[in-house]
Parts: sequence; structure tokens; C-alpha cells
Amino acid sequence: MAFRFNNRLSSGKFGKLSTRNLSNSAKLHEGLHSWLRKRQLDSETANTYVPAKFAKYYTRATSEQENIEKNRPHGARIVDIDVLKDQLHQCQFCQKCPLSLANVLDEKQYGLASKLRVKCQFCSVENSIETSSMHKSGKFGPMAYDINTKAALACLHTGIGQTHLNSAMSILNIPPMSRACFKTRERETGKAVEKVAHLTCKEVTTNEKNHAIATAQPDENNLLPVPCSYDMGWQKRGKGKNHTGSSKAMEPISAVELFNNAPKQGVKYSTYTGDDDSTTESYIHQQVPCGVEKFSDIIHMKRSLTTGLYNLSKTAKFTDCSPLSSKVIEYLVKCFSIVIGQNKGDPKSMQSSMKCIVPHAFGDHSCCSESWCGWKQDSSNYRHANLPYGKDLHGQPLKSVLEDLFAQFYTDNVITKLSPAANSQRNESFNSTVGSKNPKIRFYRGSESNDFRVACAVVQTNAGYGYVCRTLEALGIDPGLTCTRYTLEMEKTKIVKERILLNLKSVETSYIQRESTALQERKNRRGKRMKQMLPLISTKQLGPYLCGNFKKL
Repeated sequence: MAFRFNNRLSSGKFGKLSTRNLSNSAKLHEGLHSWLRKRQLDSETANTYVPAKFAKYYTRATSEQENIEKNRPHGARIVDIDVLKDQLHQCQFCQKCPLSLANVLDEKQYGLASKLRVKCQFCSVENSIETSSMHKSGKFGPMAYDINTKAALACLHTGIGQTHLNSAMSILNIPPMSRACFKTRERETGKAVEKVAHLTCKEVTTNEKNHAIATAQPDENNLLPVPCSYDMGWQKRGKGKNHTGSSKAMEPISAVELFNNAPKQGVKYSTYTGDDDSTTESYIHQQVPCGVEKFSDIIHMKRSLTTGLYNLSKTAKFTDCSPLSSKVIEYLVKCFSIVIGQNKGDPKSMQSSMKCIVPHAFGDHSCCSESWCGWKQDSSNYRHANLPYGKDLHGQPLKSVLEDLFAQFYTDNVITKLSPAANSQRNESFNSTVGSKNPKIRFYRGSESNDFRVACAVVQTNAGYGYVCRTLEALGIDPGLTCTRYTLEMEKTKIVKERILLNLKSVETSYIQRESTALQERKNRRGKRMKQMLPLISTKQLGPYLCGNFKKL
């Protein structure tokens, strides 16, 4: 306690008592001095101080309000109106007033779905509002939002991926979908699509069996014969890696596997239509126990003939002969197609008519039939409709080469394969559908996404656009009114287009027949009229026209 007596005076009193008893003049002088010093400090501060426009007081309440404003959702969302309406109808706790989106506190996103935290105006309790309904993923899996599964199915159906989906969502100002969420939902959807595809394949096989029962009898193994067509579709040409062996063996090995799996369904592929791939045909004859007959695809045969003719026009040179131009090639290929179409199911007539194509083009009509040869119907006025200037071709070297080329197509073996006039256009259509789901310009083969997209093409070919609703129902998701209506409209549009194409073909065929008949009648009338007028016209009057049309008469 000694430090308390440091200020004691000699008189025994403390020093602070002396300051307390100062005179009034001293107090006034001291107060004035302090006031002047404070005024000087205030003036210096006023010159440098800039007042704040908005004063913020960092309290706990203001920080919470800032977090709410920061976490409050912005932009657009994909919302199920029915789900949102039911949840905003009233508070889940007090059940006294409806909820308002103006009271949203924050949002938690699950892919394209959102979970909103909304505060009730009456009881101030926070409610959890979801923008999409949910379903159970798998038999024992967790709950998943419907909108995410539908988005994955939409990507498989339209042939796009997660990057394209997020690009569209960002343009619409919708938060994108994470890759993990997308792949999870894609696997869920893809497995359901594969199951539906297997079911539709069984349904189509059953329909084919029922049709075969009405037209054919089962063999000794109780297998019904069913015709089919086969063609290979390639995801990417020139790839070094393949299944197990050489890339050339992929197509025949796939064909053998498909033909050997057919008896498991109670059918056998008795005939098949395909291109002239001798390797595939040889593999099928050697490794498929039941006998299979091969029919040639007329589209591939026309393509082979066209390629051979163009190769002749580029490599061979014919002196003193008609040029083998593109118009001449189109004429010969057209005659080839007409012969196959008119003699479908009649090999002998097809063979005899095909032998007359080249002589007919060169003006030799000795083997032609009166049913189709215009020269035999009216030899005086006949002109080729599709050859240059309507004139016959000339040149023995050209004729010999063309006869040798066409001789490859009217042998007994080739005519037997061509007589049904079958084609594999359905396979080409299926390959086109696969290309729309699984484009070759994009790489989806790194995961099971490639299999899912091919399954979508299979089920769309078997069941049409309605497979989307079937897949959603298999997943336990309601397709919705809009989805159901759209699929029905697409199916109706498809049927209408098929009917229009059939009507157009029939109308076009009848129109061509009427025009050709009318043209032939006009030619006949003109020829008879000119023959009657010739004796009445003098030679001088006819002179200027001798090099024209009358010269032929």
C-alpha cells in the first residue's frame, strides 16, 4: 500500500487534494485550453473525413438477412405445377394460411429439381417445398426426383448428352445438372429401356409366329419359317479395335449368332435378304443348322450395276460408238429396275426381259415383247424417251461390253435371288434410327450409354413413339397428359405420312400410265394425218422441211 502515499505533501495532505481546490481562474484557463485543442482536432478531421452514404451495423440479425438474400433462388426453374400447388395450399404445421414464394428463405438443388425453404406468415415455421414429385429408383433404391429421370430419358430419346442438356438449360437461365446426377439417372433409365426393348422384341416375334402359322407349316423340329432381311450398321468405320478377331469377320459372325438364337423363340429364318456379301452367306450355310435361302437386295444390285457402268465410262474408250454418258447410264439402270418390278416372282420372264435391255437400246427389237416395247407397238413413230435425242445407241464394241456386264445379272443363280424383288430398306431405316439416337459424330461408346441408345432405337422401331410412356410407367413415373398427347400425335402423323406416300405412288403410277397412253395416241394420230397429207403437198413446198421431222416419214 506504499504507492498510495507517493503523492503526500509535507503538510501531510495528498497532492490530489490541492488540485481539487484550484481557484476559479485556474479552472477557467485549463478549460479554455482543452476547448481550443479539441476545436483544432475537429477542424483537421472535418477536412479529411468523408461521411458514408450507407451506414451498416454488423449485428447478428443483419448477417442472417444477408445470407437469406444471398441464398434466395434467382432465375428460372422447371416446376411441376400440380406438385407446387398442393404444397403451397396451406402451411404444413398451422394449416391456417397458404404459403407464398415471396417468403422463400433458401434453395437446395438436386439436379433440375429444387427443395425450397418457405417461412409461414402466420406461425413463422419453415416449410420444405419440392418442385417435382419423387419415385423409388430400383426395387430397394433411394427416392429420386421425376424431373431428373425424365431429363435423362429425353437425352437418350433425342440423341444428346449431358453437355447439350446443360447448354440448353444455361440459355434458359436454369441451373445445370451435375455429371454425377446425370449418369445415375441415365443408368436407371437405360436399364428400364432395355427391359422394354426385350418385351417388344418378344411381342414382335409372337406376331410373326402367328402370321407364319396362317401361311406356313412348322418343320420336324416344330420351328416356323420366317423371312427376314439382314444388314450391318457400323458405329464408326476404320476403327482398329474390334470384338475379337478381324474386322471383316464381324458382320458374318453377328449374322450367325442372330440366326442361331432364332430357334429359342420357336422360329427359324428360312430366307433372308441382304447384300452380295459372299462371306456372310458362306458363314450362314456352314454354321447355321437349318437351311437358309438367300435373296439379293435389289437396291444393292442396282448400286452394283451403276458402279460397273460408271467404271466402264471412266476406264474404257470406245471409238465410233455412242458416248456412255450419265444419261445413258441412268437409262440402262432404269430399264433394269423396270424389268425387276414388272416380272416379280417370274424368273423366266425376268431373265428373258433382262437379256433384251442392251439390244433394245441399240435398236435390235427382235427379242422384245409387245407388252413393253414401244417400237413393236408403233415402229414408225417410236423414239427412246430417255436416251439422248431419242436415238438408238450405236457401236459394236460398246454393245459387246454392255452385254458382258449385263450377263452377270441374268445368270440362273442371280435371277433366282432377284425374282422375289426383295430389299433391305427396313434395315437401312433402323440404322437411321440408331444414328439419330447415337450419332456417329459423338463418342458414347466409352460407357453403357451406347447400349442404352441402341435399345431406344430398337424399342422405337418395334413399338413406335409410345415407348417413352411405357418406359416411364415401368419406372413408376406418371408420363403426364402432355407427353401422352404428343406421342399419340406423333403416331398419327406417322400413319398419315405412310398413307400419303402410298397414295402418291399409286397416283404417280396411274398418271404416268395415262400420260404415256395419251402421248402414244397423239403420235399415232399425227402419223396418220401426215400420211394423208403427203400426197397433197408438192415437192417444192416440202423441200424446206426435208431435213426436219418429215424426213423420217
